Amino acid sequence: IPAVKNWAYRRNIRLTLRPSGSGFQMGFVGHDKESLIQVKDCSIFSSQKDQILPNVAAIIEKLSCRKENSGSVVILRSQANKFVLHCSFEKEIPANFLKVANDAVQENSSFSGGSASCRGQNQSVGNPKASFELLHGLEIQCSPRAFVQNHPDQSLRIYEDVRDLLTQNKAERILDLYCGIGCLSLVLASAGLKIHGVENNPAAVK
Repeated sequence: IPAVKNWAYRRNIRLTLRPSGSGFQMGFVGHDKESLIQVKDCSIFSSQKDQILPNVAAIIEKLSCRKENSGSVVILRSQANKFVLHCSFEKEIPANFLKVANDAVQENSSFSGGSASCRGQNQSVGNPKASFELLHGLEIQCSPRAFVQNHPDQSLRIYEDVRDLLTQNKAERILDLYCGIGCLSLVLASAGLKIHGVENNPAAVK
């Protein structure tokens, strides 16, 4: 299903974090599974005028790296075109994460909040969640760690088709397996259907 917009339609992007000097670099892992390909823009996620990836790269470079620490960063865009970051680290959350993230929120109106996690520890600043309309006035709010479909137009069509099919067949009990934060469950429930959502991954429902 083609997107309404040819570019800048994805809801989020995930990049790998690697130590670099006293900070981190971010990018995609190369086909050799070793090299890190740094990216300055991703046209299916954001427009070049947003400068979101260069801005996030600048934030990542400021995070202190005292050990051989690696991880990933997820950037989630809200419907209002605000961005939320979540960094997952393998060994420790950088000691200056809260300061760096807070400075980013204060200095750049594109960022609404950020969070970090490592081995059960969590830190956050600002509003670490993004909001967007799911279906005809049904709005959800979630963190970058949650599972949401990345293609808004395609996911909307899928939700509508499933809802229409189940309504026409007068389904009485529905089980939504691996439901994530429950986008499909909410759409079906708003149509008056009885549904149970099940998710095994705690991070997928945050």
